[in-house]
Amino acid sequence: MSYTGVRQAPSTRRRCHTTTGTLLVAVGLAGLLTGCSSLEPDSAAATGAVSGFFAALDAGDGDAACALLNDSAHEAVEDTTGTGCAEGILTLGVDTASPANSVEVYSRAAYAQTGDTAVFLTVGDDGWLIRAAGCTPVEDAPFDCVLNGS
Repeated sequence: MSYTGVRQAPSTRRRCHTTTGTLLVAVGLAGLLTGCSSLEPDSAAATGAVSGFFAALDAGDGDAACALLNDSAHEAVEDTTGTGCAEGILTLGVDTASPANSVEVYSRAAYAQTGDTAVFLTVGDDGWLIRAAGCTPVEDAPFDCVLNGS
């Protein structure tokens, strides 16, 4: 078949389609692998979320602190304090004196030890979110948390 009077050899056409197909598969696979790598944030990102949460509390920035909570923790603040999250989070008394000195990641959940208390995190759409904070171990029970969105 010829549109301009010049006929293209069949083997050339096939090679172009094969090369294009291979390129599309490679690009799709690279995109898939890149997308999958963001599904499980690392411990450094979890540590960053805890640090950001503590910094927001220390600065009195309730909006920023609440932006780092998952939905159930956000609701727990409002239920516990009877106010909006941005105001209520600042009255709970979460201990921010110690940074996260160890973080353990378990797939889509993480545990950060912060001095005498702990913070529990979960993966959200944009990274790690605080699920519970100010948690201390209790005999015969998991933890007692100042903020518990579990």
